[in-house]
Amino acid sequence: GVHLNVNKMEVLKKQFHTIAENIPGAIFRYGISNGGNHKLTYVSNQFLDLWGITGDEEREIKDVQSIWNLISEEDLPQVKKSIEQSAAHMTDWSSIWRVKLPDGSLKWHKGMGRPTRNPDGSIYWDAIILDITEEKEIAERLTQRNEFIEVILENLPIGIAVNDTVTGKATIVNDQFSE
Repeated sequence: GVHLNVNKMEVLKKQFHTIAENIPGAIFRYGISNGGNHKLTYVSNQFLDLWGITGDEEREIKDVQSIWNLISEEDLPQVKKSIEQSAAHMTDWSSIWRVKLPDGSLKWHKGMGRPTRNPDGSIYWDAIILDITEEKEIAERLTQRNEFIEVILENLPIGIAVNDTVTGKATIVNDQFSE
């Protein structure tokens, strides 16, 4: 009875720890007390890596302000508003923001979580943050390439039209083709 339950709890704790450490992102629990205080009650080791937090700074992660300070000033109001809206409507939270790491590098993060209201009125989110820097860089390169292609198409001395293979409708037509 009791021995089996203790062993089962140890196995579950080990499984959780293994999962938390192997997810390609950071898992955490973020809470807002019914008095409005924000806090982090759990962070995986990847959380520290994702935010570039090491050594002495690790003790400060429970201080949410130290995390807010890393988020781009342009993005911070939107991140806070997304949390407020999730809390107000008890809907899933999702947000994308830029982070300036202590080493000076810029990263893009995407956070997602689900809120739970405690009986005392406080709310917590079990959430994950992913580093989406590579995806953002690829999207930027694609945007630049598309803009380059558009400039070339518009400046060609001949008409060009590109049709959708399914519908047959023209999706790209340069000015020369229209003349």
